Amino acid sequence: MNSTGPVDDKDIDPSHGNVANSSGTFSFGVRLGLVFVVQIASISAVLVSGLLSYILWQAIKSYRRRRTWHWPSHIHIYFISLLCSDFIQAVGAIMDTAWIHDAGVVEGPFCTAQGMIEQIGDVGVALAILAIAVSTWGHIVLHWTTAPSPKVALVIVSLIWSFVILVTSISLGVHRNRVDPYYGNTKYWCWIRSPTYWKDGIALEYAWMWMTALVNILLYIPVTITLLKSRRQKKALALDSVVYREKDPHERSIQTMAFQMSLYPVIYIITVS
Repeated sequence: MNSTGPVDDKDIDPSHGNVANSSGTFSFGVRLGLVFVVQIASISAVLVSGLLSYILWQAIKSYRRRRTWHWPSHIHIYFISLLCSDFIQAVGAIMDTAWIHDAGVVEGPFCTAQGMIEQIGDVGVALAILAIAVSTWGHIVLHWTTAPSPKVALVIVSLIWSFVILVTSISLGVHRNRVDPYYGNTKYWCWIRSPTYWKDGIALEYAWMWMTALVNILLYIPVTITLLKSRRQKKALALDSVVYREKDPHERSIQTMAFQMSLYPVIYIITVS
């Protein structure tokens, strides 16, 4: 962190209006707003880390009881990946503490780290949600008779993480010797510097987030319609309790979970808007 101080003229790049060192320029209202962002991110980080710890503890208990490793379902694997990306997102937001302290953004290694962390978290969340949406759509609409192998899910998650890490690392390396830093001041925190690299920001982050939002809408509409039809059928079958009891419990569980997840598109679109 840098101590709060005035902005030097040499730190201002008039070609794109961004400021390399804006310390001492944030008003009380801006700093207060960032405090709320950090508080929410801190709560999110604690909750996500607690949930991940609980999942790990349950896995350890299961292993001790059965003396054998029990593979989680593919949905659980995607969900764990989503939680990890959520945690990284929260860490990136918590780093705003530096800009609260300095009353402005100061470009440098810390700023670069925040930009990379934010991008990894945002794209990781988008791709994990996309994987969950496709899997849910396949189960409910296409009536997949067998769930995808957990090993396939692990491969997909590995590809997701490899992609987001390579994209951020390669982008930083390619632009390392440019006059303008690739990850820099975007007014209130650090991310891909705009408007200098606005095309990169759209192609390497926003496009994935918007695509995920669009695909979620396109997939969850038929999922919701299918679930509503299924509920009508359940009401008709309620007169025949034997038939209803013979319905696959696993299928009922999947449908219940899918119905709850049908709210994902709305929540995600609100989040990325």
